[in-house]
Amino acid sequence: MAGARSPWLHPLAKPLLFVACLVPFGLLVARTLAEQLGANPAESIIRNTGDWTLR
Repeated sequence: MAGARSPWLHPLAKPLLFVACLVPFGLLVARTLAEQLGANPAESIIRNTGDWTLR
């Protein structure tokens, strides 16, 4: 058992998970820069972050 490694200890697991958690933020930034948030951008950001929370 001393030589057994957990698959979660893979060197790329932590950075990949970190990048995956940044996807919603990146999408919101892209929509902000493209001015696709609509007439009330604050409401759009709140709704989008809530949708991603529930996913």
